[in-house]
Amino acid sequence: QGLDLLRKTPFGNTFTKEFAMEAIRREELGKRGETDFLAISFSSPDYIGHQFGIHSVEVQDNYLRLDKDIAELISFLEKELGKTNVLIFLTADHGAAHNPSYLNASKVPAGHFEHGPPLYSLRELFKNKYGEGQWVSNYSNEQFFFNRELIKDKGINFQEMQELARQHLLGFPGVANVYTRNDMVSGSFQQKPASLIQMGFNQQRSGDIQLVLEPGWMEYHKQGTTHGTVYTYDTHIPLIWYGWRIKSGSTAERVNISDIAPTLSMMLNISLPNGATGEPIKVLLEHKSK
Repeated sequence: QGLDLLRKTPFGNTFTKEFAMEAIRREELGKRGETDFLAISFSSPDYIGHQFGIHSVEVQDNYLRLDKDIAELISFLEKELGKTNVLIFLTADHGAAHNPSYLNASKVPAGHFEHGPPLYSLRELFKNKYGEGQWVSNYSNEQFFFNRELIKDKGINFQEMQELARQHLLGFPGVANVYTRNDMVSGSFQQKPASLIQMGFNQQRSGDIQLVLEPGWMEYHKQGTTHGTVYTYDTHIPLIWYGWRIKSGSTAERVNISDIAPTLSMMLNISLPNGATGEPIKVLLEHKSK
């Protein structure tokens, strides 16, 4: 597998750090009289976590080594540019879940979801009610995609089909909630998890039925782990700021990843991105140093 193995080891982080430091040196970032932005993605933790699970010694080893790599990178930046000339934020795109087998061993309810039986069953349900046809075109990421062209040609009530699917799918083990396209388009949800589902809904790309599994359930291999649910073990992640105009402190206030770009814009006194959906982090801006 050659270099493909590198990303599944802590040394993928080290190589990334070395590349970043060399880029800063060669491009003379931070020394050209204007603001430079360098985004660094340490992707090895994701690959290692997926393969071995969050309680594995491999994950522990990875983060111990990553901590040293980040410390070396920060020391390099402070030496090259000075702490007051560098603004750093560190975060992640998601958390991760315990493997259901691990939870079961600890007597915590959890399970593995298999999409094959509900997909087959839903297709049979529609065939018996509406006749022959590939009524469900695809399944992906706990979403069912209906064949809307066929539904339109046959004059079938699309909303009725969605509701029929909801009631049917709620009977399968591990399914906590079922949301329809009609729910997402016509409703305005204020409470979680529905509000989170709606924020991620795209009218052109999302499925017609969205499943929400019970806490601790996942659609993944028997070993390792994955992410992508609405629960806190997937959505609660760190956000750390350090350097220029940042005072020491912490907050329990809720912030979102989408708040980073507006916050940076305010700190740099530039326009917010035209696609920004977040808000500036007030607690950070109110306590920034001069």
